Amino acid sequence: MALEVRQATITVPAGTAKASPHIATINLDNRDVVSIDLEVPPGPAGLMGFYLGNNGVQWVPRDEGEWIVWDDYTASWPLTDQPDASGWEITGYNEDDYNDHAVIIRFHVNLPVQAQPAEPTITFQTEPAPQEPVVLGATSGHPTGSAAPSTRRSCWRPSTPPPAKPKWLSLRTSRRW
Repeated sequence: MALEVRQATITVPAGTAKASPHIATINLDNRDVVSIDLEVPPGPAGLMGFYLGNNGVQWVPRDEGEWIVWDDYTASWPLTDQPDASGWEITGYNEDDYNDHAVIIRFHVNLPVQAQPAEPTITFQTEPAPQEPVVLGATSGHPTGSAAPSTRRSCWRPSTPPPAKPKWLSLRTSRRW
């Protein structure tokens, strides 16, 4: 689904020959084209033909030298991977000697997709493991600094006494459950 619809009404002047067709450019301001609607209001009666091009290359209909010749008709083309900037153009002839005729074009467009920054690459450098274990602060053959491991168990004691019990915990009640 498109976020925007850009419309242009292109008038093909009366008396414009096929050999020297009228070319009208359409600027889209760098948009991603989702679909295109082409409409010819009533009136040309087969005297006007046109094609949609991009930068001088015929786009719709795709066959070079073919023209769309309509009267009171609308058609849509869903598209993908189309040119997304200026350069779109309507090229048309009008063999009516008295009346100008119009082609209405609607581009259903989205804002262009922005290039996302590359994912950061994280590399880890590893150093070879030392051949012998390194013991910091050892004064003898054992890592604790003593000649043999101690069999005494020590427990951790905080340097500050625990906080006092709240009064409501120390009160005794006469009820027994």
